[in-house]
Amino acid sequence: MKNSDMKEFNLTLAMMFDLFDKEITVPKIEIYWDSLKQFTIGDVCIAIRKACENNIFLPKPVQIKSYLVKDDKNLAMDAWLEVLAEIKRVGCQDATASDQVIKKAVLYAGGWHAIGMAKEKEIQFLQNKFIDGFLSYKKQCAIKQIENNEPNVKNLIGKV
Repeated sequence: MKNSDMKEFNLTLAMMFDLFDKEITVPKIEIYWDSLKQFTIGDVCIAIRKACENNIFLPKPVQIKSYLVKDDKNLAMDAWLEVLAEIKRVGCQDATASDQVIKKAVLYAGGWHAIGMAKEKEIQFLQNKFIDGFLSYKKQCAIKQIENNEPNVKNLIGKV
C-alpha cells in the first residue's frame, strides 16, 4: 500500500473494529498497517472483508494476511488462467509462456494445441491435468533449488 491509501485503509479498518465492537486506536492502526503494507489496498480491503465473514472475534493481522498469501493450488489456477488468456490472445499455434513450470505443465496437459482446440467437456480434464503437472513441477523445482543451495557434503567430509 502507499501512503495515499491510508484514508481507505483507516475506513476499512474502522469498519472491521466497529463490526466486532472494539475500540480502534492509532497504535492498533499502525500495527495493522505495518503488517499489511506490502500488499495492495484493494487486496487488503478484500482480505479484511473475508476475515470479517469468517471470524467470530476481531481478526488479527496474521489472520488477514492468510487471505492474501496464495497457496500453490491458487498459483496453479492463476497459471491456468494465464494459459487460457495467452491462447485467446495469440492462438494455440503461437502461444508461449516465459515460466518453465507453466511450459512443462502445458506439455503435461497435452500441449498448447490440445488445450486451445479442446471441446468444452474436455477442458475440465485438461485443467485438472495442468494443475497436477504444475504442482508436481513446482515441487521438483523447489527441491532442485534446495539441492543447489546446499553445500556438497562429500567435499566437506574429505576436507575434515
